[in-house]
Amino acid sequence: MKVGRSWLVAVSLLVLLAGGGLLLWDRSRDPVADRRSVAHLPLGECRGVLDDVRFSEALSSASPVTVRTTFTPATGSAPAYLSCTASGDGRRSLVVTAIGAATEAERIHNEGQQVAKDFLPFPDGEAGERSAVVRFSCTTGATPDGADRTWYYTASVELRTPEGSSTPAPGRQKTAELSVAFARQAIDKALGCTNTVQLPSGTVTFT
Repeated sequence: MKVGRSWLVAVSLLVLLAGGGLLLWDRSRDPVADRRSVAHLPLGECRGVLDDVRFSEALSSASPVTVRTTFTPATGSAPAYLSCTASGDGRRSLVVTAIGAATEAERIHNEGQQVAKDFLPFPDGEAGERSAVVRFSCTTGATPDGADRTWYYTASVELRTPEGSSTPAPGRQKTAELSVAFARQAIDKALGCTNTVQLPSGTVTFT
């Protein structure tokens, strides 16, 4: 009888241990537990225009992020210029650029180097799987001769990955929303626009 009881106790312990092991293994496969931590872009970098969690999510970097900023303020004869590159792990980078032009024709010329053939249009912009642009006009304060200036801007967002990378593309919807978010931030924090700029709000609809 004692041998029988010992055998039953041993079997019970084995069952408990096996069940506990399966539970721990199941938790280890939990998507939440396995999700990579996202390194947020440092606040205030790129003149604060990337202070939005959506930019960090798009870069999807588990390592510390570095940001390189190039900024030229507006003058009476030239628009402000802003370009920032946020670099994460695996040579992935998020590049944002706001470039102004004196005329619509000049802006179209600048865009010839930015707009890809696979872009789809949405109000005030176009988007592809990994990049997008949005357009707006920006009026800056009085020049020395007393006249305001209107500049024609293209704000672009691009996610760059090394060749052969398995990082999925954000998709047109996401890149379009990021380009609008970047443009809004740049208008408020970097470009010195005095006019009210109307940009798409909510979910971007392609036309």
